Amino acid sequence: TTHGVLEMWSAQSYNYDWFKETYPDVAPVHLSNMGYPGLEEIYVREHIVDAALETSGAHLNYYGDYNGSWHRPSEYFGSINSIPKENLLFCNESAMMDSAVLA
Repeated sequence: TTHGVLEMWSAQSYNYDWFKETYPDVAPVHLSNMGYPGLEEIYVREHIVDAALETSGAHLNYYGDYNGSWHRPSEYFGSINSIPKENLLFCNESAMMDSAVLA
């Protein structure tokens, strides 16, 4: 089995050295970085966070509580079908794929 990771976001808790030592058979080989720094953020409106906490105990400001086998986080958000299709682009049509824009 070969595992490949193109991009990894750490959630500020990922420790590659620990992972490699603990799981040597599945740890990816770090070849290089992507050439740019990145930040991870999540923003959920306070009333949604409060509703989830009060009704199910889910902490929607923590990524782990989005695990669908533990909680039903989708109850607190609209459906993906509510996004107007005319507001979506294919990757090759987006400025997010333009290295000059991202530089």
